[in-house]
Amino acid sequence: MAVRHILLEFSNDREREAAFSLARELEQKINNGEDMAQLAKKHSKDGTAPRVGFLGAAERGAWVQPFEDAAFALGIDEVSGPVETEYGVHILRREALSEVKLMHLLVAHKDAKNVAKKRSPVGRRTRAEALTMAEEALALLKEGSEFSEVAAQYSDTPMAKRGADLGWFVRGELGPAFDEVAFALDPGSHSEVFETVFGFHIILRME
Repeated sequence: MAVRHILLEFSNDREREAAFSLARELEQKINNGEDMAQLAKKHSKDGTAPRVGFLGAAERGAWVQPFEDAAFALGIDEVSGPVETEYGVHILRREALSEVKLMHLLVAHKDAKNVAKKRSPVGRRTRAEALTMAEEALALLKEGSEFSEVAAQYSDTPMAKRGADLGWFVRGELGPAFDEVAFALDPGSHSEVFETVFGFHIILRME
């Protein structure tokens, strides 16, 4: 099963009361239609906040007991009330467990996130140059070139020389921009060029 959550921390009784109060408020907002992913990004106090609260998929035994009991009691898209664990107060939502297997090509540029500011081709590459390269790669794919071969030539990711295989991912694990593109693809088809803070991407849905 897969879970998204919001974690609110506390260190004393007063903060615990405030955490429960905020958790109930967030639960109501989610049930009234607000986007839990964005609420998690804003409020969650753990490492899942950048991934908009997505914890991924796990079987029984992977999570602490109160959290796990609450998670496995939920139906798909159902939101829990506040759940207290040793880490704080959580709000959980059980997510539909859908998976894709992807191949990935990334053309980065000097203003993209995680690019080392060194005397390297990527460190000197402008956004416009990166877009041109990504469009060249896309043209080769549309002409029938193998994705792995094009990625080896154009992609800036470490796995580019190893077949460009990203592996399996569940919905929510790669973030909203990737989800929107990846889960709209039919198996065996590739995306157009799309942009994130990391640069310009093309992905192929394998399965």
